[in-house]
Amino acid sequence: MKFKSVFALLLAVASFSSLANEAKQQVLDTAHTMWDNARNAQLVRMWDNAPTDHTYFVAGLPLWSKQDTLGTFTAMFEGVTRQDIETVREEVTMLSDSAAVYTADMTYTQYDAQGNVLVPTSPYAMTIVFVLRDGQWMNLHSHQSFPSAE
Repeated sequence: MKFKSVFALLLAVASFSSLANEAKQQVLDTAHTMWDNARNAQLVRMWDNAPTDHTYFVAGLPLWSKQDTLGTFTAMFEGVTRQDIETVREEVTMLSDSAAVYTADMTYTQYDAQGNVLVPTSPYAMTIVFVLRDGQWMNLHSHQSFPSAE
């Protein structure tokens, strides 16, 4: 009888671990889709997975809605037709079965339509809070920081 209880416990732990790994991969896939859209300067598509109450803090500037984020990024991306985005390191921490934190060290380079460099390769850090809503991982809050100019 004790063996069955231990076996059931091990099975439950293994099942939870498998579900957690699957959720982590879904979060990574969602983030990677955002980066793919950002590479092509597809700003609206980049924020497809952000709800209207999305918040974004970029370089200390608070943006309190998805609409504010789109407006700011449209201005920031003026003339940009593509980006090279490299993920140096990324991590997903599951907070629950429906909430996760994505963190990444990244670099980007921005180009215009003629291939001229608009912004040379620069590092930045991303933190995104993802929540599971209606079966989709949604970007509820993003924070992007850049190193100081010292």
